[in-house]
Amino acid sequence: MVFKMYLRKLGITNFRKIENVEFVFVPGLNVIVGPNNIGKTALVDALRCLLAGNEEPYPRINANDIHCDPNGKPETEKIEFFFVFSNLSEDDEADFLPALIKNGDGGFDAHIYVSYTLVDQATGRMRPSRYCGVNHDISLTSDILENLRGVYLKPLRDASKGLKPGYQSQLARLLRLIGAGDPKGKEEVESRKTAR
Repeated sequence: MVFKMYLRKLGITNFRKIENVEFVFVPGLNVIVGPNNIGKTALVDALRCLLAGNEEPYPRINANDIHCDPNGKPETEKIEFFFVFSNLSEDDEADFLPALIKNGDGGFDAHIYVSYTLVDQATGRMRPSRYCGVNHDISLTSDILENLRGVYLKPLRDASKGLKPGYQSQLARLLRLIGAGDPKGKEEVESRKTAR
């Protein structure tokens, strides 16, 4: 099986329950499992801070999301996320050129950063900043953002209702977004649907 570009690493600093952690992913399916109130939703929302933007907007991050010390006081006014994408094709490398950093395998990885800085203490408003590569002054290009498309499916509290057929169902949204980015994938889904 040939894997395409994938998220290999995600670093999270000062976000909700997470003070500082680094997740390492593998190509293919990754499953996050753990007890309630451990930070699984924080991980998903960290991913959405970069990968949202199609049908779902970026999550709203505010001062309440800053990690606090045991006394409930924030130790900083900044939240940071660090993403490393690996297994880039030549086309990916062209699209991610400003984000490329040489890896240990002789190829390149794309390094992308998202940070939120507190700008208004009274309202808790935070300003997002998305940048890439070695120099943190390099903003993400439209080519990079176009290639970073994610699909967020809200938790299924009622699976029969959430997967019910219809244009607004989670499954329909997923299929639309898959088809929007990959015409071959859309054709494959359509051919399977008509074959039944």
